[in-house]
Amino acid sequence: MWRPKPVIRDAKCSLLHENRVTEFKMHTTVSIDELPHHCEMIDKGKVVRTRQPLSKTICAFLNTAGGKIYVGIDDKGFFRGTLMNGMLLDHLLLSLDATMKRFNPRPADGAITVEIFPVVPATGRFSDDELRNMEILPYPEQTVHILHGSCKPCRDALHLGASTVIVLIHVKKLDDCIYSNEEGLTYERTHGGNRLLTVDKLRQRLQARLGDEGFGAIDQALAYKGDQLKIVA
Repeated sequence: MWRPKPVIRDAKCSLLHENRVTEFKMHTTVSIDELPHHCEMIDKGKVVRTRQPLSKTICAFLNTAGGKIYVGIDDKGFFRGTLMNGMLLDHLLLSLDATMKRFNPRPADGAITVEIFPVVPATGRFSDDELRNMEILPYPEQTVHILHGSCKPCRDALHLGASTVIVLIHVKKLDDCIYSNEEGLTYERTHGGNRLLTVDKLRQRLQARLGDEGFGAIDQALAYKGDQLKIVA
């Protein structure tokens, strides 16, 4: 049976660094709807998030050069892993699919793919139980996932057991579309992280596609909500 190559728990990931095409995360929250309430607060009248959903980085990668999100590697580059079993993996894949349907436009099939890598003890030695835990455990059939807020069936499923893994989300840039995420916001990737596309940057990119006669279409496609730019068409 094929097994993905494992990584060593708490080892330093010396060959990877966060940059224009690489992002490290320690959570599997895909969309804004799944953010826990304690991760949002109001500061001087504005919403401040202590956790950013994966969709923000996916959107930025789609609008730049593609990239990879490593869930289970911390900001300092250490392999920590995240708990995963069959039910949690199913939830992650369903949430990714549901969130991509809310992108405008929807990314093409094959633009987003997922790989799983087991995280193993530093000794590199495994008991029979540990070897079995390297595989994603099954889950009860006919499970209903909750994709808005906390998913109680997934929380309850942790008692079935879970493996510590690295989740690798591949984001491929397959076209020249300008994507907005489930909030209607448009991001691009920089070496320092994700940033909202400015009006001028959006105009430049849209004009390159539409030509000089496209300014009317550009104005119709852009709108503001508060101080945030959104694509509405």
